[in-house]
Amino acid sequence: MSTELYTLFSVLPCMVCLFWSLILIVDWADSDRATHILLWFSLTCTALYACHAAHFLCALTSYPKWIDCLWSTCNLGVYPLFYIYIRYLTDVHGPSRRIFWVLIPSLVAVILSSAVAICGLNFDIVRMFNTPVFAAEVIYTAVYGRRRLIRYRERISSFYADTDDKNLEALDRILALLVITTIASMSVNALGRDNFSDAAITIPSIAFSALLFGIFMWGHRHHFSAENFKFEIENTDKNIETGTVVSDDFHDIL
Repeated sequence: MSTELYTLFSVLPCMVCLFWSLILIVDWADSDRATHILLWFSLTCTALYACHAAHFLCALTSYPKWIDCLWSTCNLGVYPLFYIYIRYLTDVHGPSRRIFWVLIPSLVAVILSSAVAICGLNFDIVRMFNTPVFAAEVIYTAVYGRRRLIRYRERISSFYADTDDKNLEALDRILALLVITTIASMSVNALGRDNFSDAAITIPSIAFSALLFGIFMWGHRHHFSAENFKFEIENTDKNIETGTVVSDDFHDIL
């Protein structure tokens, strides 16, 4: 593989994440809280894949240790942030602040990797911590995130006779991409990024670029989050009280 192509595939996922980060920043003022979390997810992904690019492009003799520290932190932050995004997207009552506790492993990674770098220890210590924790985060996000997306979709379908303007297609796409990305992440994590050098980098680069582009695109297109759903429910509740709408089991939808 030529140097130009190798460089392109090394930075491609980072460029995709950066592209969507800029779009989400521009749309910040008109976005709901779920989309704001999606922005933090995209920024973390940008930093993570920038670290991957540096790993593949920099010579080991000139490889800055702080990049590995940033990588270990972002690596354990991406899936928890995506789970938080799903919670804000689907939780009608809004998740409590305790949901951010899922970012504790990322905080531990900051402390551990910094200590390893300062003491000049082998970075394999951090990798031994990251690998099983990352796998646990991926599985947790896939299982409980999928469950919440399905339940939220069912609530919308049971509440509205016509769901054409609720863009449920975006939810279906996010759900499908979550499952595929989970499988891809588990596979690459098991193999280790050091096994993807030269031409071998092509497949994961294209795969993750496409998956991330799809997640951000459908997340950006989905404008009917739980926040909007709650607003319409509250308005309907007022109509029930005034006799405009009659529904005996209305509150069961929540």
